[in-house]
Amino acid sequence: GIISINSTFSDNVADVGGGTFYVQSHGKVSMLDSEIRGGKAGSSHGGGIMGNEDSHLLLRNSSIHNCKAAGMGGGVFNNGTVNLVATKINENKAITGGGLFAYNVANKTNDQDVAPRPTMDGCS
Repeated sequence: GIISINSTFSDNVADVGGGTFYVQSHGKVSMLDSEIRGGKAGSSHGGGIMGNEDSHLLLRNSSIHNCKAAGMGGGVFNNGTVNLVATKINENKAITGGGLFAYNVANKTNDQDVAPRPTMDGCS
């Protein structure tokens, strides 16, 4: 898996999906105290991050903003597990799910011990 700590990724472009990170099936990404800005998925999903089937994403104290996808999930497209802790997703654009598009979501759980909660604003 990929672990990003105190990192900034800016203006990354992918012709297909996952402007900054493309996570294959069963892959893992942990992003801690990091930022993705200006990512672009040219003809597919996940301007910032694209997670395929059964992928695992953990975003803690991080931000994803000003990303764009031609398809779904301007900031994040995920077809697996995504955990957002004190993470801000804002000012992203896509056809569907400007900030986050989560495929096949069966359950959503909020951890009451974690503050502040994730925020999403300014997405279209």
